[in-house]
Amino acid sequence: MTATVCLDGQDLILLNGGSVYNLPEAFSLLVRCADQPRWTTIGEAAGGWRRGECVRLAEGPVGVSWQVIPDALLELINDPDPQRAARATEAMLKMKKIDIATLREAVGQAEAIAILPLTTALL
Repeated sequence: MTATVCLDGQDLILLNGGSVYNLPEAFSLLVRCADQPRWTTIGEAAGGWRRGECVRLAEGPVGVSWQVIPDALLELINDPDPQRAARATEAMLKMKKIDIATLREAVGQAEAIAILPLTTALL
C-alpha cells in the first residue's frame, strides 16, 4: 500500500488510495534543484515542460504534475524587498524556460544572497 522513493536525495512516501481517488490538476509535487544546469537536466530527462510553463513538467505516467524549481528562483521571488520580488515574479511569468541570469538582471542582483530553507513555498 505504500512505497518510499528517493528522488535526487528527497524522500517521497507514496500511498495507494485506489482508483477511487484521482489527483486534481491543482496537485503537483515540488522538486528543488541547486542550479540552472540541474534544472535543465531534469526537464530534458522528463520529456519537457508542460504547455509553455517554465516550472511544471508534463504529467508522468501516473498523472502527477511536477514543479521543478531552482533554488535561485525561490530566492528571487521571495526577496524581502517586495519590489524586487515582484520584478522577479513578473520576469519569470514571461519565460517559457527559466533563465536565472535574466531573473537576476531583472532585480539587479548578480549573486545569490542566501540559501532558502527547504520549507519555502513557491508563491
